[in-house]
Amino acid sequence: ILGMSSALYQLLHSAKFKGVLKLVLHVGNFLNNTASSRQSKLVYGFRLQSLAKLLDVKSVDGSQSLLDFFVDWVASEHQELVDFPADLTDLPGAVKVSPNSIKSSIGELRKHVTLIQRTLVAYTPCADLDAYAEVMGPFIEQAAEAVKEIERNYKIMTKSLEAVAAAYGEDLALFQPEE
Repeated sequence: ILGMSSALYQLLHSAKFKGVLKLVLHVGNFLNNTASSRQSKLVYGFRLQSLAKLLDVKSVDGSQSLLDFFVDWVASEHQELVDFPADLTDLPGAVKVSPNSIKSSIGELRKHVTLIQRTLVAYTPCADLDAYAEVMGPFIEQAAEAVKEIERNYKIMTKSLEAVAAAYGEDLALFQPEE
């Protein structure tokens, strides 16, 4: 959760990443306005998932993708943006985790903590040396607090995810950070 929150923060605040996206938009507008004789309109944004299509668009001879061209162009004309991945160091780890799976895991944790709490309330020691309640009581208190902390962090992460989706014009219902 903390790694994803950090990655979302990095996405929101990386000037270099925003610069690269701006260049992608410029290249797309250039291609769309010179590719045909019809009058095209400028586009003011694009879906982040469409970045994957840069690899699919090929040169006439098929030897180079638009992504290859773009990387070479940025390296030669916009060298200050080449190291934008250094601004996004937490992103690779964050894309491996789905917010829905985190939410589900938190629900499972909460369910198990509640089950143990109920068991402790109804528990009757079996023998004089039975230490179950003695051991599990403090443990479950700590576990319940830990789950509350995880839930607080999840809410913060969710707000950050909403902010990133809004900042990049993505529909939160369709936005999949792992993509």
